Amino acid sequence: MSNEKTNPNVLSNLSQVENKRIQKYQPKLEGYGGRQVVFSFPDHPNIVGKVEMKPLLQAVEVAVTGGDEAELRAQFESDKRDREQQLAVLQNYFGSEHVLKQTFSVIKIPVNADILASVQKIIGDGSERVSQLQSFEGEYVWSSISFQEKADVVHNPSKITLTAGLAELRPVVTPMYQSAYDRVTRASLYNLNEQGTVQVADLEKIHPFLSKLLESIKNDEELRTVVAEFVTRAIKYTNETGTIVDIIGQDNVVFFRDESNAWDYKLIDALYDQPISAVSNSITRIAEQEQVTLSLAEDASLRNTLNSIRVINALANILNISARITALPTALSTIEPATLMTAIITSAY
Repeated sequence: MSNEKTNPNVLSNLSQVENKRIQKYQPKLEGYGGRQVVFSFPDHPNIVGKVEMKPLLQAVEVAVTGGDEAELRAQFESDKRDREQQLAVLQNYFGSEHVLKQTFSVIKIPVNADILASVQKIIGDGSERVSQLQSFEGEYVWSSISFQEKADVVHNPSKITLTAGLAELRPVVTPMYQSAYDRVTRASLYNLNEQGTVQVADLEKIHPFLSKLLESIKNDEELRTVVAEFVTRAIKYTNETGTIVDIIGQDNVVFFRDESNAWDYKLIDALYDQPISAVSNSITRIAEQEQVTLSLAEDASLRNTLNSIRVINALANILNISARITALPTALSTIEPATLMTAIITSAY
């Protein structure tokens, strides 16, 4: 389907950056995306490097405490192999033409006080760890990194992003909002055998980032077909691998018109680093206890998983696709949606 071609020089540059010392390429902090630190390389303008925040902090912590750096590097190398396997699986399910080219490596990453402060703020680490990491005086730490082609499709004027966002994290939850949340959650996460109808207005209310996509597929049959193909593949991928497609962040998955003006899609940052089974304990606790406070990591994992699955299943409903993601723990259906929302909000703040 895709007519988008990969410049062979870009792929060559990916290997060059991976295999040589990172300092030579004078990495420049580009910004922060989701839970990643993003670097650009002046000599390789078509490549970005993305470093996960959690392992980066882990590396700084080892440097500060005099921990075993060799053991940490071995762990990162193991994680690298896992990510390579996950990427291969993603390409197998969606087609390599739909997945952004990237490679993984373990190299030295430049770190300074500003980067650490921003990462700690985003992740929300406790004050004790923040105080400890503030004593870091180095310039580089070993960490895992992914090198990606810059995704030109995000600048395509036809681009429509598939972004779930986080339905639970709203400044004000009105009765109308809660009702919409309850209906969509029951139809998309709970009553999968009953195939209850998802109302587009309800879905737009709790997942407003979907508005452009939902409006577009009403009148564009070609786009509707391409979105349906993606949703069908996402359901199969999640049910068979036990891992979600990450559609939480902006531009993780985008639809766009290619060079022939046909609709296509690209998974830019869709790999998720935890299986659905990781939220089982959190769901069981919410089901069995009146009041639950999840850790920040548990809360983030739960809300990312539920919002991604809710949106994929809701789109399947709207597109008249019979399949659903069914990999969630059965205990979820015993929890009132309002109780679920309260547990997530309480833990997040």
